[in-house]
Amino acid sequence: MFPERSSNHNGMNNLFLSLLDNPSKRKNSILLLLDMIPFGHHPLPYMERIEDPVARNMLRHQFGSSMNEMKLRYDLQNYTRRAKGRFDLETGAFLISRLSENPEITPEKFTYQIDKTAASLNLSFDRMTLDVLEKFSDLLFNQNQFRGNAEDPYNPQNSFLTAVLEKGLGNSVSLTVLSILLGKRLGIQLCAISLQGHYMIRAVIDNQFYYMDPFCRGKIYTEEEFGRIALSEMGKKYIFQNITLSDIVILKRMYRNLIHYHSSEGDFHREMTLRQYFSLLEDSSLSH
Repeated sequence: MFPERSSNHNGMNNLFLSLLDNPSKRKNSILLLLDMIPFGHHPLPYMERIEDPVARNMLRHQFGSSMNEMKLRYDLQNYTRRAKGRFDLETGAFLISRLSENPEITPEKFTYQIDKTAASLNLSFDRMTLDVLEKFSDLLFNQNQFRGNAEDPYNPQNSFLTAVLEKGLGNSVSLTVLSILLGKRLGIQLCAISLQGHYMIRAVIDNQFYYMDPFCRGKIYTEEEFGRIALSEMGKKYIFQNITLSDIVILKRMYRNLIHYHSSEGDFHREMTLRQYFSLLEDSSLSH
């Protein structure tokens, strides 16, 4: 899933120092650094390995933020290039978590945490049944206490799966993505649908549709119950919302949520940066 790349620490340190010592070669040094820093890793921990405290402090303040933005863009470009129109939800969701700017986030820790959460559910079965789906929902949303953040629904942390895994709080999109990723590890096939912008999960059991609302502690609906809710909210339009959403559609929605938040907060730099990232996904999805 995540590409592997070994890093040459000595060579990387020399390149970081060249940002201060050789401004004329700065652009080339940055490109080499972006390639050497492993996929999905924040540049700051690698800057912190510089022994000279003065140089380390100068690098942190002069290049820390801009280097991270470039690294995010570089990794997203590589992700879209490899995807060739078939986007991996887990990798895409991780890159969105990297937008939190937490320098400790890595793909390895992210995968480990999802694996650990899936293992903690301790769910095994021979065939998919409604009882299995109900048990999955109970373990995830009651025993592990994942839930929708109704008190602070627009907090950008709700969109970062790393934060959702740590705090148990998310929005309907991130909780849907988490459910899908955990289900995949346990052999439960789940897909995402959208009802008036509210994401829900659909499962097929014995040729019947069942729906789970991850924002409301995994409440499960039969197709008839879901239909009544959808009709009351949307009328006949709801049938068009009962379509499986592709990974790219889900990821774009997560970016849109963050763009809307930072726009409403007046953080136009962050908004424009996110729009640039969004356009990479958009261009890649349209070209395949």
